[in-house]
Formats: sequence, structure tokens, C-alpha cells
Amino acid sequence: ATRTKKDGRPISQVTQGGQIVAVRQFFIWLTRQRLILYNPAADVPMPKRPRALPMYILTADQADRITSLPDATTDLGIRDRAMLELLYSSGLRRAELHSLKVGDVVLDQGIARIKRGKGQKDRVVPIGARACEWVSRYLREVRPRLCVAPDDGTLFLTTQGRAFHLNRLTQIVRGYLDRLGWKHRGACHLMRHTFATHMLEGGADIRHIQAMLGHEDLSSTQIYTQVSVKKLKEVHERAHPAKDGRAKSARVHRELGAFDRKHEI
Repeated sequence: ATRTKKDGRPISQVTQGGQIVAVRQFFIWLTRQRLILYNPAADVPMPKRPRALPMYILTADQADRITSLPDATTDLGIRDRAMLELLYSSGLRRAELHSLKVGDVVLDQGIARIKRGKGQKDRVVPIGARACEWVSRYLREVRPRLCVAPDDGTLFLTTQGRAFHLNRLTQIVRGYLDRLGWKHRGACHLMRHTFATHMLEGGADIRHIQAMLGHEDLSSTQIYTQVSVKKLKEVHERAHPAKDGRAKSARVHRELGAFDRKHEI
């Protein structure tokens, strides 16, 4: 069914996909138990999930403000500053930040090695100079005090010396966004969207952004060309022949009015 029984409204493609997955798994189980000869749901197509545009993106000023909010006079402030800088500088996913090891960041080269990212694929991403400075300070001053034995090498640690739960990372980033006065949804992934949009507006090639984000399909990256309206408007205003249309229109109306009065049309 593609509509709800209650009010007949269409069921979202995401919900439909979840229902199909459940049916598929049920028939897989029946097949493995040899209760049926074959899986009749094996060839049921999955609905295509719509690519939702990020509705709100931090400006460059807002991104700079949020990264500077942590109190750098405290250990946790330095840690949080390093995490925020890394999210904004490299566009990491939340799970990728969570799984980073100390040996994955090569600060003298300004890179981070992402191992088994989405799709179990490895990639290398650049780290900006400012992010490198804060990660270096965290490693030098803070992590040794947070770390407890046995040390598994996780880069960012809680006060208990362990890796974060993913939801806790979201809470930390969301807390700084709330302090910034940000009223819209998003946390770690908002920083990723912001990174990609700012890179595009700064002139980065979309295929380079694709590589940094770890997108297998370029179409996943091209969504940011739709978000970057500011850049498109600037190009439009510079290039379109009717860019002075309002001024021209007002001048034409004045001239026509003067002509009408002169000739009493």
C-alpha cells in the first residue's frame, strides 16, 4: 500500500523503503528455515529516496563564531574547539569523527585518513591550518589528561577517557549552535553541509568536493550547487543583460510621460 488506511495520505518513500526491507528480511528468514523454496520479495524494487536540500546553512561568519565558542581556558573547551574546527575544516561525518584514531591525523602534512567511512571505503581529507593547530594543542595538552588505560588510540575522548557515543557528539555540537542562537535543525551534519557549500562558493571544483566528502556518486555532491544560491545570484547580477532593469524601466516611464505631456497624447 502506498497510502495510509487512516486518512488516505501518501506514505513517504522512506517509510515505504522501511516496510519493504522488513518484508524482504522476513522472506529471507523463511527461505533460510526452508519453509519456502525461494524468496518472492528478492526482486521487489526499492523506492528512490528523495534528495532533500539542506534548508539552512551557516554563513562564514556564523561558522567562525561557533568554532570560537568553546572556552579555550579549559580542557573540554580545547577538545570541543578541536572537534568543531575539524568538522568545519574537513566536512567529516559524525561517525567518521567518532572513529578517528590518533594515528589517522597527520598534522605535519595537514591530512586525516578516514578508514572504513560510509560504504566501508577509505579516503584522505585535508585539514586546514587552523584546525591542525587546535587538534595539535588538544593532543599535546588535553588528551594525555583524559586518557585512561588501556588506550585504544581513539582521538577524541570523554571525561571518562572513552570514545563518545554518537548522540553525545550531536548534543555537544547542538549545544554550541543553541548558544549561537541557531533556531534550525542540524548539528554535526550541518557543519558538513556548511563545509561543502563554502568550498563550492569559494571556487572549489565539485569533483574535488566529492572526493573530500566521500560521495560515491557525483549526484550526491551536486545538491550543493542548488544550495549555493548566493553565488548564483552574484553571477546573475554581473552577467544578465537586464541587471539594471528597474532603473531602465523607471527612466523609460519618465521619458514616455514627458513625451505624452509634450504631444498631449
